[in-house]
Amino acid sequence: MKKNILNLLFVFTILMSFSSCSEEEGTNSGGDSEPVATLYTYKADPKKYNPENDVFVRVAVNSRVKECFYFVQKTEDRSKQIELTGEKSYVDYVIKEGVQIKIADDRTADFYVTGLKGDYTISVVAVDGGMKSLSSVNFIGFDWEDLGKGMFTSSIFGFKKERLVQKLKGGDLYQIKSAYQEDWNIRFIVNKDNTVSFDKQEIGIVHKKYGMISFGPQLNGSKKDGKVVTLVGSFSVAAGSFGEFKEVLELP
Repeated sequence: MKKNILNLLFVFTILMSFSSCSEEEGTNSGGDSEPVATLYTYKADPKKYNPENDVFVRVAVNSRVKECFYFVQKTEDRSKQIELTGEKSYVDYVIKEGVQIKIADDRTADFYVTGLKGDYTISVVAVDGGMKSLSSVNFIGFDWEDLGKGMFTSSIFGFKKERLVQKLKGGDLYQIKSAYQEDWNIRFIVNKDNTVSFDKQEIGIVHKKYGMISFGPQLNGSKKDGKVVTLVGSFSVAAGSFGEFKEVLELP
């Protein structure tokens, strides 16, 4: 059960809910009765963006769409505004306050939305004169709180170094920044009974012969005792395991 929870958290940055018209609508260019925009979201390119807080959006419109606008807003604020003023008024608000989308000849448009921390909704309004339709997609970005630097001791690599420790705001997910390799973080959950859960994770170190090294999932003995977190797991590559090790973090 805890592993399932962790899996859900790891895909937190691409979690989305769809609230637009079906893809089937708008594909028949000769029979479209109203303007329709269909939204798709994809993981941001990690070489140029931060997938935890940035998202790649593709908009596909049918033949009736003459103009298209998008607006990004916290989901809670958006819901309150629609409840207060109504969806029709919100559609006009998106057109007034949003960004106009340039539609290509193939009836699509691509753009990035960046720096999202928390629960946001990307709204798109498709316009054909007085006819308008609203579509939206939800994106939840990681919002980390820095706890400070803690001492991280690795038994497999034989080092003891300070590492930045972060905690997800409003959650029980922690991460050790650049635990073994720069920009490769290790994440774990502290459960209510102080046991610790974590999935198998790549650590950023590549074995010359066997490829990327991974750590996890958790084994018996993974726990939090006061400010000391013990991560028990196996280090492995595609060819097999290096065995079971205890990695220790002293929380700040």
